Amino acid sequence: MAINPYERFQSGDLILRDELAVDRTALANERTLLSYIRTGLAFGVTGAGTINFFGSFISLFLGWCMVVLAWS
Repeated sequence: MAINPYERFQSGDLILRDELAVDRTALANERTLLSYIRTGLAFGVTGAGTINFFGSFISLFLGWCMVVLAWS
């Protein structure tokens, strides 16, 4: 369910430049959220791979740190 970003403005308040600025801001916010999700997923996968494929204490510690960072 997408909300309309123009609801808070009256129809005569915005010109084309302002409408495009609102659109750019909404798209930039979506792009930022998706990049945070992508980074968290990469940390989780890297941490899980480190835990599964390496057996030393240091690699287990680093793997669990990455998994914890993925959830924060």
